[in-house]
Amino acid sequence: MSLYLALLLLVVGILLLYLGGEGFVRGGITLASHYRVEEYVVGATLIALGTSLPEAVTSFYAALRGATDISVANVVGSNMANIALILGTVALVAPVTVERDVFSQDSPSFLMSAGLALILGLDGIFSRLDGLLLLILIVAYVWFIVRDPSAMATESKPLGRLSTGWLMVLVSPLILALGSKLTVDSAVFLAEHMGISQWIIGVSMIAVGTSLPEISTSLVATLRGEQAIAVGNLLGSNIFNIYFILGGASVIRPMPVGPGTRAFDLPVLFIFHLVVLFMLYDRRLDRDSGITLILGYAAFMIGVLTFH
Repeated sequence: MSLYLALLLLVVGILLLYLGGEGFVRGGITLASHYRVEEYVVGATLIALGTSLPEAVTSFYAALRGATDISVANVVGSNMANIALILGTVALVAPVTVERDVFSQDSPSFLMSAGLALILGLDGIFSRLDGLLLLILIVAYVWFIVRDPSAMATESKPLGRLSTGWLMVLVSPLILALGSKLTVDSAVFLAEHMGISQWIIGVSMIAVGTSLPEISTSLVATLRGEQAIAVGNLLGSNIFNIYFILGGASVIRPMPVGPGTRAFDLPVLFIFHLVVLFMLYDRRLDRDSGITLILGYAAFMIGVLTFH
């Protein structure tokens, strides 16, 4: 593959990610209106799972191939990108207001996922038993959100045909997956020609690349005035990444956790989860918060280069 072809595939991949994000948002909103489900719940479950598929495919494949560093780095890097880089960018585009009380109802799962990743990694390995525990928790998370009476909207807002909504929701993940593959493959090709290590690629290029569905979906949702979808997508994606992706990859193959990850990456990830919840306490993220999150992400990447 030539450098010019890699750049072309990168552009095509980003375009597909945007189109997939737009389709997923429209489909999710259509389903929410027909089934009278609160849009935040759609963002925290269906859309969060769909936009996490690229991370899942990447991490599961890496685990099967024995490249466990990439699996762990992808989850950690994607989660940091979600709540620092992407959420910060969303807040810069337009101040984010969350109507649902995220702090009291959704923060436990969000914070517990990061806390469990930190605790389970302290012994230096994510074992199959750890993975099973995480998979059980993702099932419980989805169950309690869906069966929560507050998940049902008080008013029905039919938007589009039901069949069209399902079609967009089912087809968009395929577009997102293809876009992510093109984006990540081309980015990895470019990075390898610059002599970057696999861990750095995993926590940066691959993590950000597989997070592009979250970027496109969240930005599109924000531009459409659907901030609840944007925030629910990002927070829900982080929970899915740890419970579903890290859990599933650990079941496939136990994954060692390096000293740098135990001493820096996982603790910082947990701290950022706390920071985001603190910012969301008043249910609003302004542009100053967005700048803070983006600067925090930059500091995290500098720390990664130091500890790895």
